[in-house]
Amino acid sequence: MEQSVLIRLYLAPGMPIFKSSQPRITVGSASDCALHLTQAAPQHALIEWKEGVWFLTDLGSPIGTKLNGIPMRPNLPQPLKEDDEIFFGTFCVTVLQLSIAKAPVLRTISSGYDPTQEAHAPSSVTRCIVCGRVIT
Repeated sequence: MEQSVLIRLYLAPGMPIFKSSQPRITVGSASDCALHLTQAAPQHALIEWKEGVWFLTDLGSPIGTKLNGIPMRPNLPQPLKEDDEIFFGTFCVTVLQLSIAKAPVLRTISSGYDPTQEAHAPSSVTRCIVCGRVIT
């Protein structure tokens, strides 16, 4: 079954929530970072999905990274969980959601076909169990 990952981060009041389904998110002030923070070092940290867990790694940034107030050692990945607070220098980011989105499972539901109705009505429909949309 195909699956994708999702991470949502609260940055600050008035800023949009950061959302990504990429398994590797670079954090820093460099323009090529997926999570661009002007307060961070150019290549500050890495948030990465591996072995079924989200990890945070400080990349040796000069201003440091703290996870829930505890300074991180450079290049030593730490697992993340929802509600964690990450400090990139003095800028705080809160982890809102960490999840795995599995491909929707389809199920067939009887439509209660009545032969006196439509001439070619199907006897059942297939719906997505996530959203209920009919799959044709």
